[in-house]
Order: sequence, then C-alpha cells, then structure tokens
Amino acid sequence: MPSVGVFLDNGGGLIKACQLPLSRTTASPSPPPLPASLTVPNALGRLSKHALPPPPELLGKSRRPAGMLVGGELLVAPDVTGMVLRRPVDRGVVALWDAQRDVWASVFSKQLGIDLDNPVDTALIVTEPLGLPVHMRRAMDELVFEEFGFAECAPVCPQRLAAAGARRPTALILDSGFSATSAVPVVDGVELALCARRLSLGGKALTNILKETVSFRSVNLMDEGVVVEAVKERLCYVSLDYHEELAQCKKGENRIRREYVLPDMSRIGGDRLGHVLTEDEETDGTEQILPMNNERISVPEILFNPSDVGLQQAGLAEIIFQAIQACPEDLHAQLYANVVLTGGNCKFGNFYQRVVQELRPLVRDNYDVCVNMGDDPVLTTYQGGARALSDDHVPLNFVTKALYEENGSDAVLRQLYKDSDNDR
Repeated sequence: MPSVGVFLDNGGGLIKACQLPLSRTTASPSPPPLPASLTVPNALGRLSKHALPPPPELLGKSRRPAGMLVGGELLVAPDVTGMVLRRPVDRGVVALWDAQRDVWASVFSKQLGIDLDNPVDTALIVTEPLGLPVHMRRAMDELVFEEFGFAECAPVCPQRLAAAGARRPTALILDSGFSATSAVPVVDGVELALCARRLSLGGKALTNILKETVSFRSVNLMDEGVVVEAVKERLCYVSLDYHEELAQCKKGENRIRREYVLPDMSRIGGDRLGHVLTEDEETDGTEQILPMNNERISVPEILFNPSDVGLQQAGLAEIIFQAIQACPEDLHAQLYANVVLTGGNCKFGNFYQRVVQELRPLVRDNYDVCVNMGDDPVLTTYQGGARALSDDHVPLNFVTKALYEENGSDAVLRQLYKDSDNDR
C-alpha cells in the first residue's frame, strides 16, 4: 500500500495541491493541521515579444519552447503584458492533455518534489467533474498510470470534497469557479449527480465580458487577459440593489466610479498587474488610467441574471433552488439549512449577502435557510481533499496501476462505477 498521498484539485484557473502521509484508518480525535496549499495557475503562458523573461534560476525544465512558461512559473514573470495563456481545462473538463501533462509535471516534480522516475509509493487523489465522458476518463487513466506511474489513483467529485472541507456531510454545494457554476447536493458524503444543476458561466466568462466591455468603451485590453483578470478581482463586486446603483453610475460624480492604473513596464519597478488608484495618490499624467464605473457591478450581476448577456439559464439562487427541489422531499430541510459557497467567484464583495437575499424568497417559510462560506472559498475543496489523505471519513474509490496494466481502462471504469452505485 502506498505510504504517501498527493491531492490535486485540478481547477480550470488554479491548481491546489499538497502532499501528506497517506492513512486509511479512522481519523484521530485531534487530526494534524492541514498544510498550506500549493496554488499555481493551471495554464501555459507565452511571453510577448518584448516582455522581460523571469530569471533562469526560477524556471524548471519543460518540454515547451523558449518563452513558454508553465504553471507556477507564471507567478514569477516580471512582465505579463501581452501574455497569451493556453489553458488545459475548457468548460470544466481537460481538453488539452499535452498541456495538462506539462503543468502536472511541473507541480509534481518542482513544487511537490516527487520523484517522477519512481513514484511507486505514491497515491493520487485528483478532482474530476460530474458526468465526465468515458473517453476523457480513459485519457486520465493513461496520464496518471502510464505517464506519471502513480501506484493508485482516486478520482473524486470536487463538490464531495467541498462538503468535507466545510465539515458538512450533507449539504448543497454551490461551486462558482473559473469554468462554470454548479449546484450539487451531497448527502452523507456522496453527491447526487442526477439532482445537480449547472450554469454555464464562470470567472473566465466574466473576465472575457469585462475585457470586451472596457476595450469598447475606453482602453483596448483585448490582448491583456491577465491584467483584466486582476482588474476584475480588485474592483468588481456584487450589488445588493443593482438598479439603484446602476442609476447612480449615470451621474458624473458617484461613489461607484474608480480608476485603475494599468501596468507600465517601462518604469523602474513597475507593477506587473497595475493597481487601484487611491484618492490621495498623485499621478504625473503619463500613466494609462482605466476608468471603471458601472462595469464594477454589471459584470458580476451576470451570475445572478444570465439573461443580461442573452443566456437563457437560471441564475445562482434559482439553480440552488432547482437542485434541492430535485432531491427527495425529506432532504429539503437539511439541504436548505446547509448551503455551502465555494469557488473563486464567491470572493466578490457582497456575494454571500446577495445569495441569501435572493434565495430566501424562493424557499417555503417553514424551512430555515442557512448559507455558509469559509474564510477563503477557493480552498474549501482543497481542505476536504487534504483531510481525505489523513482519514477515511471521505468516501474514495482507489484504483491501482496493477489493475489498469492487467485489464485496461474498462476494468477501472467498472470498479469506479460499481463502487459509486454502492455508495448511492
């Protein structure tokens, strides 16, 4: 049995990972503290022609050509202007397996220090979305067992781990991440896949909408996806009274309008992502300023009203309601009392308050509605995965490399689906 476990939350925007001694015994009364998460972008980045490269000593070995950065190397790039990102995950599933292999190899070998030439004593727990197509499941097996050679692997739904991370074995998990948003009921630690609901909007779509909006209205940033992502995270927020604040934005001077100083790498010590202009900050007139007015609230509003961009789908509160109503009625009260918010979009200001504000009117008065969000909703799934390495309270289905080598992916599929049916 492997003695070392690696957990990998393979998100569309970020990878969260850790390495711990693997235990499959009942959790101790006082489990050890969780290690800090290794968080790196799940992407490859090509530097622009005139960009400053990172110092060579900070770069690892890569199969990619010069000028291409992998995973954590993106965090040390001094100049991200004009950077082109290639993301392995599209719409929540891995679409570019060669790129995903390179990012994982960088995480495993450089950040976690795993000997990829001999990982026979290591088991991998990796997240994969609900309803993963069979051909993608086969590709995952090939990457894990043939390319990296892990002894065992346990693919698991991220919402199951989010429930464990929130310490709520029965909960409705609203996961609003980079690729999409989903509402998944988890009962006794196992997700109810047939009751799950999905909204095809995530952080990536919001960034693209903001990029197109500001490029049309003020400054052309169509080639500056990394910078626009930073602008969105630092200035956008969810409005609790959207129409009233939208009316305020039409006034010349209003409390919503802010300005963002775009990065200028020609300056010594230039900020690689730019910064929000403060009231007492003096400028010399040479800075490139991006004004942000109603964009601050109109972009996150799309999550609650997708019809604003012509998407005929339910908003966040509605998909929570629909997912719970699809469950057996005797679970409704418990699920409404245990709604857990996770994912990067939950970090928008007022996100939690707006979900409560919109969900309460949809629910019958005799049900209590309790919405929960951790200090860092991005790490809720990671916390559940790290706990899964050290105790057996999280249901996991491990498959072995020996089974894969002897019988192929069909045997892996049969074992995973058989165990999943038994859990349900």
